[in-house]
Amino acid sequence: MALTLSAPVRVSRNLWLIKWSGATGPFKVYRDGRLIATTEGFETTIMVSENEYPVIEVRDDDESPALGFPRQLKFQWAKTLATDHYLIQKFVASSWDLIARIPDNGQEYFDYVTGILADVTIHQFRVLPVGTNGNEGTAKTWAVLVVGHPDIPAVTLTWNSSTHKINVAAT
Repeated sequence: MALTLSAPVRVSRNLWLIKWSGATGPFKVYRDGRLIATTEGFETTIMVSENEYPVIEVRDDDESPALGFPRQLKFQWAKTLATDHYLIQKFVASSWDLIARIPDNGQEYFDYVTGILADVTIHQFRVLPVGTNGNEGTAKTWAVLVVGHPDIPAVTLTWNSSTHKINVAAT
């Protein structure tokens, strides 16, 4: 049976309710191509950050979801010896700006997820270890072209009482 998604409903500033009908579970819910839930129910809620446009897909079969292209990056790196903390920096306007400081609490691997990044842009990041002696180590640097799903277009709708038609204009 065909699965039908309803229009998302905004529950609060960053929370959206996603509903579907017309099929039987179990359902697999994907966000940007990644499985986020398996449920017998007919709804789920998702958190959405400002300027984020996730692609939500609900499937009742074993087919693969569409490819996801979120506009965030996740960096992972292995521990370095005698490190006190790691500086996460982004290259902006010819200099490295500090965006996070991650303490070394003894784990073997670390990760950092960026915020939502500008689309169709090369972003440069680096992780700089700072030793227990205060000296900076060798940085690991990434340059990544971020290409996400297109943003939702902004439009205005106006009613023309003369023609009895709705005018749609991009804003």
